Amino acid sequence: MNKDILLKVLKLDSLLHKLSLQERVLIHRMRGDKIAEPTMNILKMYRWVAENHWMPPRVRYGQDFLLYYENKSGEWRPVEELEEILKTTEIL
Repeated sequence: MNKDILLKVLKLDSLLHKLSLQERVLIHRMRGDKIAEPTMNILKMYRWVAENHWMPPRVRYGQDFLLYYENKSGEWRPVEELEEILKTTEIL
């Protein structure tokens, strides 16, 4: 499996919170060339990222300690807005 896509799966899961801790650890092991079989959830997210050419948005913490993402207009919006948008997409 492509390590860059696996990293994007981790970034996507940071927004969606769909993978278990064990699945996230498994992805890190796979990225580190440790032999591991991906779970069905990992495979589904991997395929979705690859097929949709998904690119993670830029994110940063504001002075209010909340997480923000940069939208296509270059505006920094609360990451919760992006989470709600992604929840409407059938990934898992």
